[in-house]
Amino acid sequence: MDSAFAEINSVQYLSVRSIRDVGMNQLELIVEEAAINEAMRGHIEQTSLPDSARFLLQGAAPIEHLEGSKVFRLFWKLYVAYLVTEELVGSNGKYEDEVYEGKLLRIYSRSHFLQHLERDTGGHFEPLLH
Repeated sequence: MDSAFAEINSVQYLSVRSIRDVGMNQLELIVEEAAINEAMRGHIEQTSLPDSARFLLQGAAPIEHLEGSKVFRLFWKLYVAYLVTEELVGSNGKYEDEVYEGKLLRIYSRSHFLQHLERDTGGHFEPLLH
């Protein structure tokens, strides 16, 4: 496996910094390593939570980009499609039929998204990965 792929998958958490089209069907994704900020444990501001939910933050620590953390740039010269979703939205927790390599950065050879592309776009001469 590629060493950059292994390095990205070696971090504990990732956070998306930016995603943008940079040309005709070209995509750039900047992700940064994130870590538990122990210095902020128990000190998360609770102003946006209703009183009944504030107990959830007691003793909690934020997961965030810290000084010295790694930043990764991923670039696709050509893409068929891309989709951005919140991490808890998707396949209703049913992923047993998907095939991928990786932990945080995954390369799928079979997924619900690839099945959608094959079914609804057609005309692909080479296998799609995402």
